[in-house]
Amino acid sequence: MSSPERAPAQAVMDCLRQTRLLAIVRTAAAGLIPDIVETLAQSGVRAVEIALANPDTVAAIRAVAKRDIPGLLLGAGTVLDVEAAAAALDAGATYFVSPAVIPDVVRFAAQRDLAVFPGAYTATEILAAMNLGAPAVKLFPASAGGPGYLRALLGPLPFARLLPTGGVTLESIPDYLDAGALAVAIGSPLIRDADRTSDLSALTARAQTAVGLASGGRPA
Repeated sequence: MSSPERAPAQAVMDCLRQTRLLAIVRTAAAGLIPDIVETLAQSGVRAVEIALANPDTVAAIRAVAKRDIPGLLLGAGTVLDVEAAAAALDAGATYFVSPAVIPDVVRFAAQRDLAVFPGAYTATEILAAMNLGAPAVKLFPASAGGPGYLRALLGPLPFARLLPTGGVTLESIPDYLDAGALAVAIGSPLIRDADRTSDLSALTARAQTAVGLASGGRPA
């Protein structure tokens, strides 16, 4: 599925179940985002979230969508209100990620059969997000409790689909997946300095490593 198509929630969920990886691109250098996203996609990353870090980010989402990158599912992150969600949707985003449980954003997505991953940390917050209709919940900040905390949450909530985000490293990808995560979301440890250099070969290598770890590999 190429980026400009509207991906229903199930398509995004299927992608995360298969690849178990979501890449987060957050940078002030919005002009570099399309090349970064295309590099990730060419390296095997199918789901990419572009964080709404500044007013130029929506234009960057639109630029990525216009490239029609094969197999890419393009999302918008740091979605804090319906206005931001609508702007990202119009630009070509096909799912939303938020740092908190924002009922209006969850409902906006659900009404359009689009996936939304609200940020939550406690069992109460996770259940609130799921009861609103979120197909999965962003466990944020994941590093505060680590894989052990995720595993503990799934004890009483085995039906919860959790996407650990915040502090996830390449090395910790297998640990979160072994603990029961639906998929992992990884940002700066993957992107690093790709927003400050035109040499994307190092990003390619890291992305390929992340894809391999998410598919069942282990750090050497």
